Amino acid sequence: MEAFLKAEPACAEFTDQCSICKVTDGQPVCSTPSIACIRKDYVCTRKSGE
Repeated sequence: MEAFLKAEPACAEFTDQCSICKVTDGQPVCSTPSIACIRKDYVCTRKSGE
């Protein structure tokens, strides 16, 4: 996650198809993963300012 956020500094929300994460005060805050979940690569779903 840390490498993803360094590569995508403008990302405000992202997901790995298991958890939804939001960057708050520079720190990621994520939901609890669902039980039957297959993690994938992180994908930015919203950039800062959108």
